[in-house]
Order: sequence, then structure tokens, then C-alpha cells
Amino acid sequence: MIYAVISLVLVLIIFAVVTFFMTYKNIEFSLEGGVLKVKNIGSHLKLYFNGNLIKDVFMPQLFSGEIVEFKIEEKELKLDCKCNTFGNKFSVKIYDGEDMIASNGVEIKK
Repeated sequence: MIYAVISLVLVLIIFAVVTFFMTYKNIEFSLEGGVLKVKNIGSHLKLYFNGNLIKDVFMPQLFSGEIVEFKIEEKELKLDCKCNTFGNKFSVKIYDGEDMIASNGVEIKK
């Protein structure tokens, strides 16, 4: 019985570690005036501009897509992000108004 409990705990730990590494994403964009870094672990999204944290949000609806609004040097920008069901693909697009100014090139198909 103890072997069954130990093996179940080990399987759950392995599942948690694999899920963490599958959902960890670190993407950088070169924008006017600096570098925007997008870090995502699970549904916890952090935006850095030139090394300074500018936005820290939890996004539980990444499967259906979420939009985060942020400001860089008096410019209002939108970050449109979405991931697939497994969490291994992460699509990020940055908009200035209606114009897309940057993308990581990943397309999520429905």
C-alpha cells in the first residue's frame, strides 16, 4: 500500500514539474525606445520594458484569449495573447490602436 501512495505522489510531482516547464514562456520584442519582455508561467503574465516591471496580471482565460492594456512612453498599447489547450504554444500580438506592431509568429488554430 505504501508503494502505491509513494508512486502516486511521484506521478503527481512529475506532472506538476512537466506542466510548469511546458507553460513557461519568455518572449522579447524590440520596440521603439527599448525591449519589451513578456514572461508567462501558467496564467501569470509579467511585462517588462527595459528591465522594469510595467504590468503583472493573472490571466485565467488564456485558452479563449485575453487582452492586456499597458502604457509605454505615453503610448497606449494592447497585448493580445492566447495559448492552446496544452499550454505549449503561446501566441502574442502587440497592437497600437488597430495596427499590429509586433508578433511572435505563433498562430493558434481553433
